[in-house]
Amino acid sequence: MFIYKIFTEEEHDLFISHGSTIGSHIDKEDGFIHFSFRSQLLDTIKKHYSYQKKLYISTFNISLFKSDLKWELSRNKEYFPHYYGSLSKKDLVYTFTLKNY
Repeated sequence: MFIYKIFTEEEHDLFISHGSTIGSHIDKEDGFIHFSFRSQLLDTIKKHYSYQKKLYISTFNISLFKSDLKWELSRNKEYFPHYYGSLSKKDLVYTFTLKNY
């Protein structure tokens, strides 16, 4: 099973160049990295990233995160995967780009 991290272009470039990340500004404020399931991506993009012209959606295998991944209730009474750790580029499965969506 896969989970997805949405990155702005700047966040994605930093993640790739540094090889790891503890997340975006919002992730750092909240104390965890926000992930979405595939079915949650579109609503998350509309709610939080509608002003962006380009996004990167990075895919990770859920089995890599073990006990540091929590399912927590969020918007629309849905559970979202929240990761209490740092992401490594070596764990990235693939990334796709959304432009002018």
